[in-house]
Amino acid sequence: MNAPKCWELLIAFAPSKEVIGETINSHFSKHLTKPEQRKDFITEALQNGQFIVVKVFLARTGRPDFETIQSKLNYISVYAVHKAKLLGEQLWNVSAMGDIIDVTDEVLRRFEFTESAILLNHKSPPTHKIKQVGIEQLLRS
Repeated sequence: MNAPKCWELLIAFAPSKEVIGETINSHFSKHLTKPEQRKDFITEALQNGQFIVVKVFLARTGRPDFETIQSKLNYISVYAVHKAKLLGEQLWNVSAMGDIIDVTDEVLRRFEFTESAILLNHKSPPTHKIKQVGIEQLLRS
């Protein structure tokens, strides 16, 4: 089995952007190769809205461990044999599992941002300013 993979995903959320596609900017940390590039990305994100970092873990799975869930499968099969069989078949189709963990505060401390900047980043940004397009406007264009 291959070793689990891990990536850090840096996300900048700028709620003041009017085009929704421009509100979120994200990069895997490996694409920002220099620490200065990462710090600049973080600083800009904090100035324009909110900064978030998640660690993404992905690991291949082996064969399903039916011993640990056999009692639950037996319970299901009492009421719906077809559902228990389907669940057993679906477990064989699982090839990987993943976890996503918020590590924003850890990364901000790593790049020596102040505790007040970290606490300020916890606050929800103001409501997004997306232009509302009603059906009437769509019909006129």
